Amino acid sequence: MAERSRELHTTRARETTASEALLGLFELDLRLGTEVLYEAATVLRTVADVRDFDRIAALASNTAIGSSRSPLLAWLVEHGGPRGWA
Repeated sequence: MAERSRELHTTRARETTASEALLGLFELDLRLGTEVLYEAATVLRTVADVRDFDRIAALASNTAIGSSRSPLLAWLVEHGGPRGWA
């Protein structure tokens, strides 16, 4: 699963439903391995866009996902919040 997530790590994936699929991983089952969740979060950092802000913020505030929060928090910083969108 982690390998499949890494395959989505391209800028072309922004134009697909990749972010929806990756966000769905977190909603399905947090008992997925930490590697899978971390990879999904890392790829979300590339493929998510401002429309995903609320969902990314909710995930980033969930301490149950541990270190997988790091890429999500970085995404939030990069996008500056709802008022900082470019």
